[in-house]
Amino acid sequence: MAIKKAYGWSDIDVVLFGDISVHITNITYEVTREKTNGYGKGASPVRRGRGKKNYESISMTIAMPEVVQIKEALRAKYGIGFDLTDIIPFDIPIIYDNGEKVVKDVIRDFEWTRDGGGGGEDDQDIVIELPGICSNILFNLPV
Repeated sequence: MAIKKAYGWSDIDVVLFGDISVHITNITYEVTREKTNGYGKGASPVRRGRGKKNYESISMTIAMPEVVQIKEALRAKYGIGFDLTDIIPFDIPIIYDNGEKVVKDVIRDFEWTRDGGGGGEDDQDIVIELPGICSNILFNLPV
């Protein structure tokens, strides 16, 4: 088997509201699904039950300049009193390009579940962790 080039953070483009986010410092997303073994004769499982899929483990960390920009656009559209949790669901394409193969994941109908801010005495670059939920994640799509 030939050696393949790894994907690194510099190979990921996260697209927020139609533009590549240059201030995002981390994004994590996953689908989980409850599964249980069913037993019958003997000590080993003989069937498996599958529950609902869960898309609530989504989080991104964004530097304060981009958070401010998003909130300014939100205020211009809706007025004062709205926060990130008020934005209607939107898709987040995530493109992985390691120079050998380009693939895309899409987080569908994403919504932030928390808004906030903060910082500390030694912070030189404030970043905000923003969790959310979605309706589906499409993995490894061709580009």
